[in-house]
Amino acid sequence: MSMMWEVIINMNGYEEFCKYCKILYEKGLAPGCSGNASIRKASHIAITSSGVSLYDITPENIVELDFEGNNISSGKASTEKMMHVNIYNNRPDVNAIIHEHSPFLSTFALAGKAIENSPIIELKYLFNDKVPLISYNPPGSPELANEVAEVLKTCDAAIMQNHGAIVVAKSIKEALYKYEVLEYTAQVIIQKQLLEGHI
Repeated sequence: MSMMWEVIINMNGYEEFCKYCKILYEKGLAPGCSGNASIRKASHIAITSSGVSLYDITPENIVELDFEGNNISSGKASTEKMMHVNIYNNRPDVNAIIHEHSPFLSTFALAGKAIENSPIIELKYLFNDKVPLISYNPPGSPELANEVAEVLKTCDAAIMQNHGAIVVAKSIKEALYKYEVLEYTAQVIIQKQLLEGHI
């Protein structure tokens, strides 16, 4: 097979991934160039590029990594790449990861609060009523990558203090839906507290 055809096949394989990345942006869950997303392929990890808005992600600027975090294609991977690599190595059931700085989950992150024991039924079904808070470590640091991966061994979402939130799933479509529900949950909890005068 010629190199040209190999490139075309690889590009076509990421069209769905790019579509859901763009939806994240259009729904207001991925402001500016923030956050990152990835999917597991049979032989590698495909992750969004550093410094590129999810609105602008195309198959050409998806970066491929091996399962040790080394580039196997051109491009600069997200600075959070080792967080993704570590999660995939810990969770063979996970095929997609979304980490974003959406408004309401970022509010929980800045306040240093987990989301637990919510009456919202989707939280129980999708996350077993458990979205823990991960203590602050600098973005892109080995400490953050290791701690997030450790926490996500036993749950499918977490809030990173001062940083945003992360969700794992079996597919990128499912990850988008789960992230959207989690952001909705955070919004409703904040609005409830406002209504009750707790804020």
